[in-house]
Amino acid sequence: MKILIYGAGVIGSLYAVLFAETGYACLLCNR
Repeated sequence: MKILIYGAGVIGSLYAVLFAETGYACLLCNR
């Protein structure tokens, strides 16, 4: 599954790491 996280701050980065560790493909996007 691919996940787009809009907002690459502290919380967005934390979620990206957690999703990536469980096997999801994550893309961080900031304004």
